[in-house]
Amino acid sequence: MKALLPPEFSQLEQLVPEWAIEDGHERYVKRVNSSMDQIQAFYDLVFPRAEE
Repeated sequence: MKALLPPEFSQLEQLVPEWAIEDGHERYVKRVNSSMDQIQAFYDLVFPRAEE
């Protein structure tokens, strides 16, 4: 399977199918309809990478 992200972001690859949404309104709808557990899992993976 071809990687969707560059190698340095491979740890975030698992988020792509669920969170990589092109349309701004659809991203908003995804966030609003996500549980706090889903949002927390996203931030637990993404936040540590934010300073890189």
